[in-house]
Amino acid sequence: MNTLRRARRKCGALGAAPRASLAYASACLGLSLGLGLRPNGRSVRARVVDAPRRQRRTGWRNHEAAPPPLAIAGSMKAKELMTKDVLAVDKDDRLQTVIDVMLKHRVSKLVVLDKKEVVGVITDGDIADELGAIKNRGVPATHLHASSAMRRKFPTITADTPLDQILTALTDDAGILPVLHDKTPIGVVTASDVLSLVTSTKPLADVMTNHLHVVSPSDRVIHARRLMIDHHVERLPVLDGGRLVGIVGEIDIANGFSRLKATVADHHQPAALTRFLVQDVMQQTVITATPETTAREAVEMMRKEDVGSLPVVRGDRIVGIVTRSDLLKLIRA
Repeated sequence: MNTLRRARRKCGALGAAPRASLAYASACLGLSLGLGLRPNGRSVRARVVDAPRRQRRTGWRNHEAAPPPLAIAGSMKAKELMTKDVLAVDKDDRLQTVIDVMLKHRVSKLVVLDKKEVVGVITDGDIADELGAIKNRGVPATHLHASSAMRRKFPTITADTPLDQILTALTDDAGILPVLHDKTPIGVVTASDVLSLVTSTKPLADVMTNHLHVVSPSDRVIHARRLMIDHHVERLPVLDGGRLVGIVGEIDIANGFSRLKATVADHHQPAALTRFLVQDVMQQTVITATPETTAREAVEMMRKEDVGSLPVVRGDRIVGIVTRSDLLKLIRA
């Protein structure tokens, strides 16, 4: 199911209200308050399943060595790629807890468990949609559970699933593949895990997305969320006079909308929505690449900086963006 269909499902009749109306924006889109993008100091609960020790999950730690030759990579299976420490939340965990786990571990996707069995997956975009649903108007993230936002239909794989099937399954917009033995998770595969196989020396000029969807610092956050839903993207570069000044992602919107619902009275929220601007929520530190940067170098930059995309700049002007999905296309199983 694509992002727009998810939004329609969670918001009810998404197109029922006029596109320009504040009621439509406030009911159906997750917005950011801009009161900070880090967890708020509460204890963050998360489960690491079948893990010998807890580690920060970046998706890279299992792949410290150089990537295998392409011929060998093509015969790889999930058990050779997966992250064995499954970072997960319980279906009864509060959505605020899920957001805090994502921020703490710098991930955007999690497995959802019920009595040690996988019952769903959840992304930051799913949370933004749920918090913005009309049925949840006025309900804070501390009163909603992971089960209300999680996807109950999602692809899974086994330890012996081959690479070509993994690459196909990763096209699902959730972007996370639980590796199951019966119904018990023994690992997880994401784009981060598979990107270690990219060996291409193609310049990003030949790989990047040239058709950009961007926002300005003075745009309303509801506009940024609308662009994400319409164009199926997780992040938007922020430009000021054509110059890259930041980036805003679904996790920023989900976290900020959670804070809005927690700190602004219900009857003041519609008016507050009009004052939330991209400049209040965007991340101002942006890791960039150049058109001459190779695909393999881009992978290493993503690994080092723990990011999921790289705006491509020439001088102080953005000319494209490369994401993990773009780089996955270079892998030939």
